[in-house]
Amino acid sequence: MKQLSPELLIDLDLIRENTLKLKNLTNNKSKFMAILKSDAYGHNIKKVSKAIDNIVDGYGVVVFLERKPFHI
Repeated sequence: MKQLSPELLIDLDLIRENTLKLKNLTNNKSKFMAILKSDAYGHNIKKVSKAIDNIVDGYGVVVFLERKPFHI
């Protein structure tokens, strides 16, 4: 019997699209903050944050150095 190996694919274009949709629901004078769990649930916080960096006004994290330090 084969053992299943789960795989999660992150679509950065879809993350951008969804972020824009959410931001467009807010008042134009409002600031929009993305909340990222440390290391984006292990899916590379650098890639996720870079994908939406020009859309959001800031970031919020609970525990920034949960796994290992990094620089954006």
